[in-house]
Amino acid sequence: MSHHTHHHDHESLSLEQRLQVLLPHWHSHNQEHIVQLQQWQQQAVALELLELSESLDQAVYNMQCAGEQLQQALALLTDHNTKTL
Repeated sequence: MSHHTHHHDHESLSLEQRLQVLLPHWHSHNQEHIVQLQQWQQQAVALELLELSESLDQAVYNMQCAGEQLQQALALLTDHNTKTL
């Protein structure tokens, strides 16, 4: 089973409840991938694979942007849940 495979019973939860769990998980998982990509990018620099390094650096940036969007989605969800209480 890969780390991307999940066998959880979320069907009984509302969309908001599922996202309240999933968004932080996705953000954390994304951060792990960013760290890994940065390590590979540094290795590419050390081997003078500059185009590869630049591509990996851009991927890191894009994943950081995705992480910010996930945080924003969680904040919007939290705000929505606060207003509906």
